[in-house]
Amino acid sequence: MLLTVRESAWTRADGAVLPAVLRPARGRTFSDRREVMAGSGDFGAEIAQLRRELADAKNELSSTLSSLKERGVERARQAGDVVQGQASQAQEQVGSYIEERPISSVLIAFVTGFALGSLLGIRSYR
Repeated sequence: MLLTVRESAWTRADGAVLPAVLRPARGRTFSDRREVMAGSGDFGAEIAQLRRELADAKNELSSTLSSLKERGVERARQAGDVVQGQASQAQEQVGSYIEERPISSVLIAFVTGFALGSLLGIRSYR
């Protein structure tokens, strides 16, 4: 297979353009594929090494993501416990306030309900 330079593009005899990686130095032609591959080094070993490195990186990323997920779940549980504790404490305080002041509690509930109804309600009577 004879390679030549035609109009500043490297082409084979059949007209196909040669990739830049396989192009010979200026003023030279490659007459045989073995000559091209001889100058390229041992790709098989490099590819195998890259595959091993990729597998190692994939395993490391997987373990890191798993660790982050576990930490996130644990923090969410802790936050949920804190919120649940605060809600139960507020419920106890409201209950004790209602027991201590029943009349003012009813008046506060009535005024609050009336205010919300006025703000959010649609008046159908005109």
